[in-house]
Amino acid sequence: MSLKTLRLFAFFSVCLFACQPAFSQDDGAPSLMRVDTKSNQVLVGQVIENAADHVRFYDLVSNAEMRINKSDVKQVKDPFSPDDAVRLVGLPRLMAWRIGLLTDRRQKTGKVAKVTNQVVYLTLGKGDGIRKGSVFSVYRNMGEIVDPDTGKVLAIERPKISELETVEVHEAFSKARITSSLEIELQVGDEIELNDEMTVAVCPIQNDDGTLSTAGVTLSEEITTALVQAKIRTVERAKLDDVLSELAAQNTILFESNQASKLGKLAGANYAVVGKIVPRGNSGTAFVRLVDVGSGEIVLAASSFVSLANASPVQSGIVGSRSSASVATAGGVAKLGHSIRLPHFLTTSSRYARTSNEGIRIQGFDEFANDKQGAIRTKDADFVGKDFEFEVTFDFGPTDWHASIGIGFGLADRSYNGLKDCVYLHITPTRKQTGHVAGLVELNRFRLGSEEIGEVVGPGPHAVRIIKQGDAVTFVVDPGGDGPTDDDIHTTISNLRDFAPFLHSKNSPLFFGGGGEYLSVSLK
Repeated sequence: MSLKTLRLFAFFSVCLFACQPAFSQDDGAPSLMRVDTKSNQVLVGQVIENAADHVRFYDLVSNAEMRINKSDVKQVKDPFSPDDAVRLVGLPRLMAWRIGLLTDRRQKTGKVAKVTNQVVYLTLGKGDGIRKGSVFSVYRNMGEIVDPDTGKVLAIERPKISELETVEVHEAFSKARITSSLEIELQVGDEIELNDEMTVAVCPIQNDDGTLSTAGVTLSEEITTALVQAKIRTVERAKLDDVLSELAAQNTILFESNQASKLGKLAGANYAVVGKIVPRGNSGTAFVRLVDVGSGEIVLAASSFVSLANASPVQSGIVGSRSSASVATAGGVAKLGHSIRLPHFLTTSSRYARTSNEGIRIQGFDEFANDKQGAIRTKDADFVGKDFEFEVTFDFGPTDWHASIGIGFGLADRSYNGLKDCVYLHITPTRKQTGHVAGLVELNRFRLGSEEIGEVVGPGPHAVRIIKQGDAVTFVVDPGGDGPTDDDIHTTISNLRDFAPFLHSKNSPLFFGGGGEYLSVSLK
């Protein structure tokens, strides 16, 4: 090992020890760090475990936990500012991470610290995510239940003896009142557990004049998706629509904390995400807040650049209507190389370059496939349970190799020589120099083999459509992208769950990757 590597190893170890879950003094969140690997991965997140030769790292870019060998690290930036993190991972994902930390903190248990005639003092406070109105159950540890013959501990006697509600919250402790009719006197040391689950209402992000555009609706839907993927409970759209329609009739500006608090209470949430967009020509800045419904306190604030070049006003009179929300998930056909940014419903850890045909070409897909590179996929990872139509248009250049389009994360498994936990089409270029059958189209299923379903003849661009209705999924290859004709290739899976039992609600995004020039994508 070189001296440079040893120094980097030592620096990385110090950084990792420094960012163990010790909360910063400003808002209680652990510091973020950026790690660049020798395989050109860029990771942004927090350390879960620091071992001698590796770390377990929660990466916000891929929204997944991963193991990193310290010898594979090229550069570490610690701390990494939230503003820089937003530019890499996006505001929705950073918000979901920070809100998830609040959820974890709210799950802590505590104890009764003091009992008076008026109030009960608790060992949990604002620093633990407790707020005014939080409801607790009180339990008393009565000791072990032991088998008299064997001495084996059978259980712990821990009956519920009371219920409490906080009336005043300080940083390290809270004051509560007894709300139950149980006639058992509380004692110092009795155990408390929080009852109310964290529920978040995500409102459409308004313009600063109170109007609504597709850019704001899109951002709020992306935040909702990120929260759901992080397993944070959110208010159902139908319930939120009813509340929003009532507030819209009052010309309420939701960015105000007191109005956000009112909305949360009406929707049955204890936190509300609200925001506004301040435009500057074809771009603007989105300011987003997380508001504590009980106190009206702003718990978290963040901002991000947004593009307004293609944003249009939402005509609905209800700010949370289904018609406006659907703009965020459909949006028509998007030219992939029209902007340096991917369409809002897509994400990737790969590098890609724009082409002269307003398309993109994924870079290093073969060399980085095992490092979560090489695929562009939807942010929503639960298409196994949804009806949809997904279309990707692509073409092959003179040096391009195969393209893959399907359901799953699109990550390679070299031991299998295919893509892990995926059902996908594998398409080779129409030229013969690749070593494969020219234009061959195969349906692949992880570890269960492939099936040849046809050959693409003629020049591109070609279109691939994946259509799911109920349990059935149809894969269609449209050579030349000329619509339904006799040369189309198609195959239908009658029951996707039976065909691919490895797919579930957390690992079934739609993806495209590999070689080729990807021109456009649409999702309905």
